[in-house]
Amino acid sequence: NNINYERDLKNCGYRQNITNFEEKIADGDIVISVINETSLESMDCMYEMCQLVANGHVEKRLFPIVDLPHISKRDSDAEMKYLQYWEKILGEKKKRLLNDNRNSQTLQEEIKFCSVIVNEFGKLWKYLCRTNTLTKETLMENDCKILIDEINKQMV
Repeated sequence: NNINYERDLKNCGYRQNITNFEEKIADGDIVISVINETSLESMDCMYEMCQLVANGHVEKRLFPIVDLPHISKRDSDAEMKYLQYWEKILGEKKKRLLNDNRNSQTLQEEIKFCSVIVNEFGKLWKYLCRTNTLTKETLMENDCKILIDEINKQMV
């Protein structure tokens, strides 16, 4: 459909900085993201998505493909499950930093990522709860026609 796109596995080449690529994605005018249980528990995926939220106008820029069959309702209970997950990870990393005087740069970066996730996750979840994202199956019909049509509207 002549829609130019970038993907981490395709466009973040050998020896390129993954964090810079994630932040570039988070600045994108149009971001298509698969939201599933794996991505909700992935530091890289959630940092990218929550950074997108922090950058503003998520309702215009994010085109989510939501695949969460294990969650009966996208509500505050599900939000709390994931927020508590990330708060626990953040707390563990902060505790490790306090107890380890080697001053790990990687650990400090992970704390930064988790902090962004904890601070912005609620806004991302609200968007996912209050936006009709249709089903993954519906979005995949007719070679993703609905999704492509929406992207083309945004590009005009």
